[in-house]
Amino acid sequence: MRARIQRLDEFVPLTEFFFSGDLDYAAVSKDFLPKGRTPKEVSDGLLAFGEALDAHRDFGAPGLEALARDFAEKNAWQTKELFMLLRLAATARKATPPLFETLVSLGRELTRRRLRLAAEYVKKMPAPAAVPAAPAPLAVPAAPAPAAVPGAPAPAAKPKA
Repeated sequence: MRARIQRLDEFVPLTEFFFSGDLDYAAVSKDFLPKGRTPKEVSDGLLAFGEALDAHRDFGAPGLEALARDFAEKNAWQTKELFMLLRLAATARKATPPLFETLVSLGRELTRRRLRLAAEYVKKMPAPAAVPAAPAPLAVPAAPAPAAVPGAPAPAAKPKA
């Protein structure tokens, strides 16, 4: 935090998630859906990580990082996607102090609660609009046959094969 805070008046806005209970996710709602993921997938992923966290004894930063990497691999999540979702759920911010140290500072119970609340928030989000198919190419009308000129010989018929 020291590197990001230059003046004392910057302290509260950058660290308020440490001192508050439930968070407002509206400002980061668009960031909760990684490309190609549905609200259900994200919600289920956050809840599943919360369950994995419940079963995990080590709540230190290295243990949490190992848990998250293992979870991402087993559940077909990119680590950067999962790490950002955990950051958003825990802090309602895209930029924070190091993720796993932040989770440790928040504590197990508050982290679990925020994962559940974020999962509920995401579940209520509308699914992203499907990308519309490319429009069909415009049909170019065929050129009209040349008009017959009076007195000109008729065009020769093509031989049939």
